[in-house]
Amino acid sequence: MSGTQATLLVVDDEPEINKLVARIFEKRGYVVHTAADGAEALAQVASKHPDLIILDLNIPKIDGWEVCRRLKSDAATSKIPIIMLTAAHANVDDAHIGLGLGADEYVAKPFVKAVLLYNVERLLGRPHSEDSDSTEGDPK
Repeated sequence: MSGTQATLLVVDDEPEINKLVARIFEKRGYVVHTAADGAEALAQVASKHPDLIILDLNIPKIDGWEVCRRLKSDAATSKIPIIMLTAAHANVDDAHIGLGLGADEYVAKPFVKAVLLYNVERLLGRPHSEDSDSTEGDPK
C-alpha cells in the first residue's frame, strides 16, 4: 500500500454497482478504479497495482473465478486481497470455489455496506471506521 491512501479495483459488469462501490470508498479517501470485465480487470491490475480487489464472479470475457485464479497463481499479484462479490442466489458451492482459488472473502449481493467496509478495512489492516452515513442504500 502506498502511503495512507489505498487503491481499490472494483470489477463488476453492472455500471451502477461500480459507481456505488466507488462512491462508498472514495468518500473514505480510497483511490478507486473500476473494470467491467475480466480482461479489463487483469489489465487494470497490471497498470494500477491495486491494494485490494472487489471482484464479481459473473463478468464477461474472463469470469471472476478465472481472474482470481490467474492473480493468485502469479507471484507479482498473489498477495493482493480479493473479495469475491456475487448474487445472493448463487450456489453455496460458489463461495467454496472462490475461496479455494485464493479469494480472501466472499460477499453476497445485495451487500450490506457496513459488511463490505469492514472486510476491506480488515483485509488492508486498517482500523475499522464506524459508518455513520446511512444515506446510501444497499444495492440490489
